[in-house]
Amino acid sequence: MTSPEFHDTCRLHQWLEGQRIPHTHIVNEQPNRRRAIYEKQMGKSKGFPDMLAFLPNGVNVAIEMKRGDKRAYATPEQKRWLAFLASRGFKCAVCHGSEEGIAFVRECLEQ
Repeated sequence: MTSPEFHDTCRLHQWLEGQRIPHTHIVNEQPNRRRAIYEKQMGKSKGFPDMLAFLPNGVNVAIEMKRGDKRAYATPEQKRWLAFLASRGFKCAVCHGSEEGIAFVRECLEQ
């Protein structure tokens, strides 16, 4: 079974691919405790944004994806990472659903 956030992230990825925008999804989901420990040992940081995109106009984007029904909110760790990345010049957002994510990237493309 997959989550609504999974489907929204896939749709954002597909849209970015269609626009030929370089991007990556940061896999931060933890399937089990053993895997979480293993990934932390390799340097995975709790709360890092779900998607990074590098726009042709030189704008770098960090997006924390949340389900479209707006019942989920960014954690304190996610907010800290977004603030840090914003201080380094990234345009950052918490996007509820793929439509918000696409709209945010389109807005950043116009800058």
